[in-house]
This record gives sequence, C-alpha cells and structure tokens, in this order.
Amino acid sequence: MKRLPLSRLSDDEIVRRFVDYAIEQENMNLELRWRSVARLFHKIAALVAELRSREGDHRHVLLPLLKHANPQVRLRAAKNLLAVAPDEALAALQEHADPQLYDQALDAGMTLWNLETGVFVPK
Repeated sequence: MKRLPLSRLSDDEIVRRFVDYAIEQENMNLELRWRSVARLFHKIAALVAELRSREGDHRHVLLPLLKHANPQVRLRAAKNLLAVAPDEALAALQEHADPQLYDQALDAGMTLWNLETGVFVPK
C-alpha cells in the first residue's frame, strides 16, 4: 500500500502518525538503535513541517499531546510547539527536566538551556 503524501493527510492523521513515530522513537532509543532514532526524527520533522506549511500554521493541533501518557510524545510535542504555544511548551519541558524521566530529562534540560542562552530560537 502506497503512503499518501503528507499534504493529503488530515491534521488528525498527522497527529496519529506523530504519536506513533514518537513512541517508536522512544523504543528504538531504548534498544540503542540510533539509525532508527534518526530516521524517526526526520519523519517527525516532516510531519511538523507539513503542519507549519498549512495556512495559519496548524502546529497547534499538537497541544493535546502535552497531556499524552507517553513522555516521549509529550517531549516531542513540547519542542515542536515552542513557536506557537511557548508558555505551554516551556511548562512541559520544565516538567520533563525531572531526572526521573532519564532520556527525556536530558533532552528537555538541553532544550531549556539552549533557549535560555539563545542557541536555539523556535520558528
């Protein structure tokens, strides 16, 4: 079965793929399968780019994912919401900086530091 181009997917379909890819990315990270982690990073980035390209910027559809049960889904959503919902995204990143979340804590902490120092500016 051939996959539809991202431009033909609904926002809901993109959100479902985002969740699936983020969960798979977490699993690949736990298995130390770095190529798969990188591949999924690019797939998530493509989904976000598609949402951003839609009239009015549709990245806001990721907001409900800040409450998702999976920490990797919440982290990926937060990082991709910084430009459109900075307060909510920052709160989620600060929550993820809790050392009990291990990998997500490292990623969230570095993102917060990069934001504070100006290394990373959301677009």
